[in-house]
Amino acid sequence: MPEYLAPGVFIEEVPPRLRAIEGVSTSTAGFVGHARRGPVAGRALPFTMAGVDTPRDAAPTLVTSFSDFVRTFGEPWPLPDPNHNNYLGHSVRGFFENGGKRAYISRVARSDAKEAQVPTGQGVALRLARSAPTGQDTVFLNSVRGVAKAAASKITFKNRATTADIQTLTVDTIDVATGSVKFTANLGQALDPGEVYAVLENVAAPTGTGPLFYARTPGAWGGSLAVTITPADRGPVDVVSFGGSQLVVRSSASFYRGATVEVSYNGGTRSDHEVTDIQGNTIVLGSALTGTATKVRVLEIDITIADETGATPVTETFRALAWNGASVPGLHERHYATVINTRSKLAYVKPPGSESAALKDQPSTENAFAKRPPTATAGSDGSASLDYVGVDVAPRTGLHALSEIEDVRIVAIPGQVGAGTQSAMITHCDRLRYRFAVLDPGAARLDVNDLLADRSLFDTSFAGLYAPWVEVADGDRRYLVPPSGHVAGIMARTDVERGVHKAPANEVVRGAIGLAANFTFGEQEILNPRGVDAIRRLEDRGIRVWGARTLSSDPSTKYVNVRRYLIFLEASLERGTQWVVFEPNTPDTWTRVTDSISSFLTSQWRSGALFGRKADDAYFVRCDETTMTADDIQNGRLICHIGVAIVRPAEFVIFRIEQLTGFAKQA
Repeated sequence: MPEYLAPGVFIEEVPPRLRAIEGVSTSTAGFVGHARRGPVAGRALPFTMAGVDTPRDAAPTLVTSFSDFVRTFGEPWPLPDPNHNNYLGHSVRGFFENGGKRAYISRVARSDAKEAQVPTGQGVALRLARSAPTGQDTVFLNSVRGVAKAAASKITFKNRATTADIQTLTVDTIDVATGSVKFTANLGQALDPGEVYAVLENVAAPTGTGPLFYARTPGAWGGSLAVTITPADRGPVDVVSFGGSQLVVRSSASFYRGATVEVSYNGGTRSDHEVTDIQGNTIVLGSALTGTATKVRVLEIDITIADETGATPVTETFRALAWNGASVPGLHERHYATVINTRSKLAYVKPPGSESAALKDQPSTENAFAKRPPTATAGSDGSASLDYVGVDVAPRTGLHALSEIEDVRIVAIPGQVGAGTQSAMITHCDRLRYRFAVLDPGAARLDVNDLLADRSLFDTSFAGLYAPWVEVADGDRRYLVPPSGHVAGIMARTDVERGVHKAPANEVVRGAIGLAANFTFGEQEILNPRGVDAIRRLEDRGIRVWGARTLSSDPSTKYVNVRRYLIFLEASLERGTQWVVFEPNTPDTWTRVTDSISSFLTSQWRSGALFGRKADDAYFVRCDETTMTADDIQNGRLICHIGVAIVRPAEFVIFRIEQLTGFAKQA
C-alpha cells in the first residue's frame, strides 16, 4: 500500500481488474531443408579473431516473402531431384503463393560442406569516377591516393572481368581536390567505370597478405563471390594554420580520433598520419608534419561484395570504412572487419594478423587494398548425408533448431518422407504441444494401398498427411513438388481470412497446374476415413484441398481445425495468464482469472469459433473451491476448469428430399 505521510493530493495508477487475453498467431510456419546458401543453425564460424566477438547470423532465419528467401538462401535448386533433398525453395514459394506471411527457415548443410575463401593481395586499386572518351588525356578517379608519390608515376588500366591490361600511361599532373589525373599521352580507347579499374605500377606495395574474406555460409555458391576494395577518400579540407603535429582546419566535422589522414604540402608531396585528438577545429596528429600543409583529407575504403549467381544477383556495398585498428574509442565500430562481420549477409572477413593480436591493435597500414578484384576459391556443398532432424542440445541443428522459435505453429520438411524423419516431426510437435506437422507422401506413392500403409505408421492429432504431389511450372518447365509447402500456405491463409477454427479445406491450391495422381471419389472414400487428406482436381472448380483430417484415431481430435484450434486456445491462455503466477491464491484471484478467460472465450464464440446459440452453451469456466482442494491451495496450485464446444466442419452435407403428392401438399 502507498504511504501518505503529509497532506496533499495523490494520484495513483490502478491496473485494470480484467486482464485481457490476446490470441496468439497460428500462421507462422517453420521449414527445414537444404538450400544453396544461408545461415546454418549450429554451424561453427570459419575462423576466430583475437579479442573480437564475431556475431553469428540468426538461424533459423525469418523470411516474409519468397524474394526475401531468395536474397538470403539463393534460388531454388533445379528439379527433378532424384534424392529428394532440394525441395525447400520450391515449397517456400508455394507457401507464400498460397497466402503465407511469415516463415522461419532452418537450413541444413552436409557436415563436409565448406565455405569459399576470397584472398586479397597487396597494392592499391583505383576506380574511375566517370567515363573517359577516346583521345582524352585526363581521367577522374575516386581517389588519387598513392599517385605521384614517386617520380613519373604510371597507371595501368585493366579490364575488370579478365584483368587484362588495356593501356599504361605516365602521370603528368594531378589535382587532389577534384581527383583528376592528367597524363603525358591520350587514351587509346574509351574507358567505362563499370568495366575498368586502375593500378599504380611503380608504387611499392605493402608487404604481407591482405584481408581474407570467407563466404558467409557454406556451399559451392561462394565460388562466384566477388570482392572489390577501393579507396573512398573524403574531399580535402583547407588547412588554416599548422605547426608541429597540429593542424587548424576550416571544419573538423569529417574527422574522428584514430582516422588515417593524408596531408598535402606545397610542391605536391603528401604524408599520412593518424589523428590522436580533436580539439574544436584543431586536429592533433600522431607524427610531425614535413612541410607547408595546405589541405588534409580522411583516408577510407569502400568494399563491395557481390554474388551474381542465379536470376537475382545480390550486391552489398559498405562505404567510408577505416582499415587501421588503432586503440581509439569508437574507431572499432568503423573498422571494415567490424562493419562487414556485423552487417554483411554474404561474407566474413579476417584481417591479417588477427589470429594473434586483437583487432584494435592492428598496425596502421594500407593492407586492406586489393591490387585487382580477387578471385574466390571454390566452396563445396559436400557429399555427406543430410541430417534434417539434427541434435537437440545447444547449438541445436535441423528440426530441433526450430524449438527455439516460439512463434512457429506449422512445421514441414518438404520432400522428406522417411518414417524416421516424419516420426521426429510428430514427436517435435507433440512435445512442444503448440505445433502441427504437415507430412508429405512418397513421390511415387500414388496407389491407395501404399498411402494407407504410410498412414498406418502413425497415430497422432498433431500431424496431417496430404497427397498427392502437386505439379507446378517454372517458365516452360513443369515439375512435381511435395504438397506440404502449399498446404502450409493454405493453413496460414485460412487462419488470417477466416480464423484457425475454419478447416483448411475446400481451398484452391494456388500455383498448382496439375497433380501426380487424380484420385476418384471412390478412392477418397477409402482414404478419407483413414485420415489421408486428398488434393483433388474438381470439375470447373480447380485443384483444391479436399480433406481436413489428422492422423488420430481419437474421434475428438480427428479434424485438423479442431487440433489447431486447441493449439491456438491453449497457447493463448498460457501466454495471457502468466500474470497469475505468484498472485495470492484467493477467491479474488479466482474471480479475476475466471473473468479474463470468460471474456476471451466470449469473443471466440462471437467470432464463430465455438458452437452454441448462447455463450453458456459454448463454454464454461470454473475456478473456485470445487476445482481445488485444501491441499491444492496449500501447495500453491490454482486449478481452473475450462470447457469449450469447438465447431466441427460440415464434412458431409446431406440434403433430404421428400417427394410430396398434390394431396399431401394440400394437407
